[in-house]
Amino acid sequence: MRNAFLLKLRPGCAEEYRRRHAAIWPDMLRALRNAGVADYTIWLDSRSGTLFAQRIVAAPERLDALRRDPVFQRWQESMAELLEPDPDGCGPSTVPLEELFHLD
Repeated sequence: MRNAFLLKLRPGCAEEYRRRHAAIWPDMLRALRNAGVADYTIWLDSRSGTLFAQRIVAAPERLDALRRDPVFQRWQESMAELLEPDPDGCGPSTVPLEELFHLD
């Protein structure tokens, strides 16, 4: 399964977001791999502060377990101050994207 989504950085947080991902916790990498995430890439549009993320998940049924993983929850909490929140206040605001074309 491949999916993509948008996130929005809070103004002035791009460098800190970059720094934290450059030093991502080994436990977080392990949690992603254990959940079947085979590839995860994030791009930044520095003009707008919008992040584009794409992930490839080999075992989509394991993503629910990732959301309950304490390491993942701690990572999400640590990143929350850098990202625009969802209107309901439950995590970062994410916009899922619809795939229209893929050259395989």
